[in-house]
Amino acid sequence: MASGLQGYGIPFEIVIVPQSGITLPSLTTSDTSGNYGGFLILGEVSYGFDNGASFRSALTPAQFQQLFDYQTKFGVRMVRLDAFPGPEFGMFVNQGGLSRHMSLMLSPAWGIDSPAQNSTFKSPT
Repeated sequence: MASGLQGYGIPFEIVIVPQSGITLPSLTTSDTSGNYGGFLILGEVSYGFDNGASFRSALTPAQFQQLFDYQTKFGVRMVRLDAFPGPEFGMFVNQGGLSRHMSLMLSPAWGIDSPAQNSTFKSPT
């Protein structure tokens, strides 16, 4: 990823988020000047907690809200790679859980009849 950005001369900053979390870098220099043209978040910056019994992001909901607010104010995009499709992405699980040999049925949370409404995502075998 970094080599692709470098190849096109696109400036970027890599922020490592440990399991203990971080304070976000300064997103703005003034009310009208943002420091970032977009965000790329890998794996939701999630870690296993409680001996792997649960997984959650090392970024807090308040920090994600700061990023969402920045997106709105400055018109930039956020790309979230390797994120589980859930309600925050407009999707909900139609049936059961997901195991190694099961399918997961997802539908838009807004209920619109569309080709993607009953998309089946198969788990890796």
